Amino acid sequence: MFVGSISSFEGKEYKVFTANNITEVYNERNKELFFVQIISVVLAAVIAVILLLLIKLLFRPLGRINKTINKIAGGDYSLRIIASGSEEFQQLANNVNSMAVSVEENYNRIESIAEDRKRFIDSLSHEMKTPLTSILGFADILRIKKNVTPAELNEYSSIIVEESKRLKALSGKLMELVSSGDSKLELSPVRTDAILNELSIVFEPMMKAKSITLFTYSEPLIINVDADLFKSVIYNFVDNAVKASFEGGKIELTCRSEGEYAVITVRDYGMGIAEEDKKRIFEPFYMADKVRSRKLGGAGLGLALCAEIAKKHNAKIELESELGKGTTISIRIKQSGGKING
Repeated sequence: MFVGSISSFEGKEYKVFTANNITEVYNERNKELFFVQIISVVLAAVIAVILLLLIKLLFRPLGRINKTINKIAGGDYSLRIIASGSEEFQQLANNVNSMAVSVEENYNRIESIAEDRKRFIDSLSHEMKTPLTSILGFADILRIKKNVTPAELNEYSSIIVEESKRLKALSGKLMELVSSGDSKLELSPVRTDAILNELSIVFEPMMKAKSITLFTYSEPLIINVDADLFKSVIYNFVDNAVKASFEGGKIELTCRSEGEYAVITVRDYGMGIAEEDKKRIFEPFYMADKVRSRKLGGAGLGLALCAEIAKKHNAKIELESELGKGTTISIRIKQSGGKING
């Protein structure tokens, strides 16, 4: 650094110049400036990392909510979000959970409706087989038999009409039973001997087709039931017994009083049911496999529906079977003290 000055002394001017080396000062300044720059960069980086971590920490609940929403959108409606973080995130999580609950309930309801409709169609088609067999059997007799007496004509045509009416009533009741778990039955007192005698006539064509002898016996007991649905249970029992019986076999359809209960029993001496299958015989759709259905005499969806009808009547189904020796199936229901109308 150069410094100059002019001075006058005794009439003369003097110029004075001084020089000082200040390089060290600049070097020190540059060092301090570089140090400040380094410190600023380091502090900025540290602050940036801290801010990034804070942002990730603060928005972590949002990421979790987003992942859960994606999974729910993919079909996993059982997922729920743990409400955490700020009040806003907790409120958002609760709203998403409420939405998931509504979606799951609606999905289950729609799925249940679809399943109920499928069950109704399968059940109705199964339940129609036996009455239709009777209708076709008696209609065939009227068509083939040359000399039909007026009495026979009246009897066969009456059976066809009654079975057609029963099918019409049964379809509506099955719809209510399958699609509504809390549907109420129309109960009325009926005589067990009347039910069994009616069924023995209805099953006559089917028995003749396989040369099977049907032995029927019933004590005159009164039970309080929905007649059409309860007959459907016995239909299933006898129908399965026919399918399981051998050509020229025998089936016993009986009803006896055991204390306060009426016990209606169907016994056959046919193929029987394997021990491992008896545990699952009343499960819905268990017998959907055709091969297994033939092996066990068609006892499957029909028995699942029978179990549901029995439950509605506070009745109990009992099954005993031995492979190769036959099956005994019973329904145990309380007797009624009511009187038969008419």
